[in-house]
Amino acid sequence: MIRMAVDGRSHGRKFWWLLCSMVLFLLGVSVLESGADTLAALCRKDGKVRFFESTEGKILRETELVGKPLDLLRVPETLYLLVSSTALKGRMGGVLTWFGALTGSAERSVVLNGCRKPGLLRAFGKKSVLVGCVESGRILVLSAISGLVRRSYSVGFGMRDLLFHPSTRQVLVLRESGELFLLDLENRALEEVEAVSGVTELALDPQSGVVALVKASPGGVSFFDPEAGDLEGVIKVEGRVRSLRHLPRSPYLLLETDGIRDLVKIDTDTKEVADRLAVGRGVTDILLHPWGEAAWVVSPVDDSVMVIDLVGWKLRGSFTVAGGPYRLEWVEH
Repeated sequence: MIRMAVDGRSHGRKFWWLLCSMVLFLLGVSVLESGADTLAALCRKDGKVRFFESTEGKILRETELVGKPLDLLRVPETLYLLVSSTALKGRMGGVLTWFGALTGSAERSVVLNGCRKPGLLRAFGKKSVLVGCVESGRILVLSAISGLVRRSYSVGFGMRDLLFHPSTRQVLVLRESGELFLLDLENRALEEVEAVSGVTELALDPQSGVVALVKASPGGVSFFDPEAGDLEGVIKVEGRVRSLRHLPRSPYLLLETDGIRDLVKIDTDTKEVADRLAVGRGVTDILLHPWGEAAWVVSPVDDSVMVIDLVGWKLRGSFTVAGGPYRLEWVEH
C-alpha cells in the first residue's frame, strides 16, 4: 500500500513536470535561453567563493574565505548563502560566513566554538540550519538569520552525511561505515536502521518524503520511507556512484558514475536506466534548476562547469571556473 502511494505521487510529479515543459515550449522559452541566473561555486584549491553567470560562466565577483572551505548552503526563504570553513590555528571552532544572496558580499562571520570542522551544512526547516561537526560527532541546530545555536546533539564519530526529514521531524545520520541512524529530536534517541548498509549519500524527494540511499560500490540506489519504515528495492547501475540529486517534478534521478563517467538518468517508475550522457571525469556536484530543465555539473579536476539541457538530454556547453570548484549553489534565479 505504501508503494502504491509513492508511485501515485511519482506520477503526479511527472504530470506537473510535463505540464511545465509544455507551457515553456508553447511560449518558446527555455531556462537556458531566458537569461542568466547567478550561481556560487565553493573552490577548495584556493579557498574562495566565486559567483558567476549560469549560461556563459562570466565571473561576477569572488571572495576569499577564512580557513579551508568545507561546505555551502542556500537556506530556503532567507537572503543568505552560508559557507563553513575549518578553524584557524589557535581558534576553538570553525567559521560560518553569511553571504548576501543579492549582493554576493560577505556580511558577517561567527566562530562555532567546539566545532573545529563544520563539514556538513544542511537545511533544517525554512530558516534554520544543521551543522555537522565531523571531528567531534556533534550536530548543531542554529538560526540561519542570527547564527545563535538553539540545540546540540551528540551522535558519535564518523558522520558522512545528514538529512532532516520534515514529516517525521527526524534527522537521518549516515556514518562513514555506511550505516544509517535516525535521530529523534525530542527525546534525543539514536536508532539504527538495521536493514541499511554500505550507503554513501542521502537525498530527499520533497514531494513523496522518500529518501534515496546511494550505494557507491556496487553502484545502486534504494529507497527508504522514514514514515513507514519501509525499504524498497535497489536500482543497480554499472560503475561507482559519485553523486546524486533529485530532479524536481519528475520521476528521475541523476547520478554520475566515475567508472564510466556518464550522467545516468533513472526512471523511478520502471526502476530502469532511462538514458546516459557523457560528462567527463571527476564530477563532485550536480545542481538542478528548480523547474527541472537544466543542470550544472562541476568537476574540480579540470576546473570545469558543464551546462546540461535535461529536456533535450544534451550538453549545451561548458566553461572554466578557476580554483577547483567543488560544490555549487543557487544565489539568484
